[in-house]
Amino acid sequence: MMKRTHLLLVALVLVLPLSAQDIYKVESFSSEDLNGTARYVGMGGAMNALGAEISTMSVNPAGIGLYRRSDFSMTGSLLMEKDAKRFNDIGRSRASFDQIGFVWSTPTRGNSLKFMNFGFNYRKSRNLKNYIGIENISTNGASQAISAANLGYMYGGDYYTQNTNGSLSFKMPLTDAAYNSYMLEPTFKAGSTTAVDSWNPTNANVYNYYREQHGGIHEFDFNLSFNFNNSLYAGLTMGVYDVDWNSHLFYNEGIADGAGKMHDYFMSNDETINGNGFDLKLGVIFRPIKNSPFRIGMAFSTPTWYNLTGNNIVLMNSPFVAVGSTKTETQAGYRTGDFDYKICTPWKLNVSMATTIANRLALDAEYEYKHLPAASVRFASYNPDIYGGSWSSSYRDAAIDNQIDTWLRGQHTLRLGAELCLDANFSTRVGYNYVSSPFNDGAFLNLYPNAGTSYKDSESLLNATGTDYVNIGGTNRFTLGVGYHKKNFYADLAYQYQQRNMTVYPFHDTMEYTSDSQIAADHGVQGQKLKNVQNRLMLTVGWKF
Repeated sequence: MMKRTHLLLVALVLVLPLSAQDIYKVESFSSEDLNGTARYVGMGGAMNALGAEISTMSVNPAGIGLYRRSDFSMTGSLLMEKDAKRFNDIGRSRASFDQIGFVWSTPTRGNSLKFMNFGFNYRKSRNLKNYIGIENISTNGASQAISAANLGYMYGGDYYTQNTNGSLSFKMPLTDAAYNSYMLEPTFKAGSTTAVDSWNPTNANVYNYYREQHGGIHEFDFNLSFNFNNSLYAGLTMGVYDVDWNSHLFYNEGIADGAGKMHDYFMSNDETINGNGFDLKLGVIFRPIKNSPFRIGMAFSTPTWYNLTGNNIVLMNSPFVAVGSTKTETQAGYRTGDFDYKICTPWKLNVSMATTIANRLALDAEYEYKHLPAASVRFASYNPDIYGGSWSSSYRDAAIDNQIDTWLRGQHTLRLGAELCLDANFSTRVGYNYVSSPFNDGAFLNLYPNAGTSYKDSESLLNATGTDYVNIGGTNRFTLGVGYHKKNFYADLAYQYQQRNMTVYPFHDTMEYTSDSQIAADHGVQGQKLKNVQNRLMLTVGWKF
């Protein structure tokens, strides 16, 4: 194997690369950053039993019930990565506006109901701006060009072995672009008038991979909460989400002809996703011991139901040409146009405990479980009597659901936080946040999800334009914070250190065809293991009244 000559990781992969509707897209829409106010982040997100913090409405809505004064705050951050290189408009450091919101606290003067509070908060749930660059990596004998040819074989006919019996009746954009760039049928040298079978793509040597993404998932929370006898707190939050997602990929490799001569092949893939979603969060906090500051919190989040519209463009440039052509390469592309689908993310359960000691030290610990196998992808049912599909009778993509059940697993989150009041004006904070890997071992982007199963063709593949994917491991976050409070004004500063391991794959191909008979072989490109470190500095300013 050729040694790696240059590898550069240029930004944190906060989100996985996308291709049609697959397990990686589902996982991406089901996860979130540690984000909110600087006080919340400074305690590792562990404030959902302590309450009286505006960011808790996105996890345990009952936390807003502990407010006894109204509150307004806004937060900005600076993301820094020491290994980052500039690509397009993405560089080593970049600013972000992360939060703005208020709580209106209303005393009721009732016998049992003491306060009824209303809240609104905007939070950037996902900051999608990132870049990965990998250069001069051995393909381990695999080839994305061969992978595209194999897809053509699976979906519509054995073009790769010169069998013209099939048709691309259920074609993917990838196979369409590959076919029109002469990679899925007998191919010819420039100027030739006869087929040269050995001119089909064989092994590749090295590849380069660059992917840039930007945009975000923006969360708007509307909260109603109650304080009963200063011992039981209950809350409800409705979350509304806005999705703005953009991605650009460039991949190239050197592929060999039958004579061993190397030729350049590249593919670019542009994807956009826009849409919206909503969910509900229910929570309670109660004090089990009278006159004790110890409290227990429990919260449940429904799935988030997303309505999404995608639009993809794939472009391939191959060294294969038509009979008699004087060209030395062929370029072909496919534009999907807008396509609609729904993603239902998994439900979440949060359990937390907190207490205060001598009115100077606050402690919070919590556990959250997310059942990723419960996620699903849906499409509108098609009625021949109408143009388009009907969402009133939508259906699940069974093949993708099977992939979700196979490769996604329950995800566990641990949050720990402490806050120490140094005096009447200053406080310090420390926190830890751990999120387990969402993937089972061996997970991969399967572009054959219905092969060998009883499932019908997967509609998720109709708009597939990418082959890359990233398997992320566990995420560790360490946080520090400091706060200043003077009369009604307050300011909080937080630092977040995040480390995540990941493995990047430009494509996955386990099917190799050497004749009219199908031969299965372990012929996949080796993943590149990367470790990413992210540093974030956050500032919140607010006013209590």
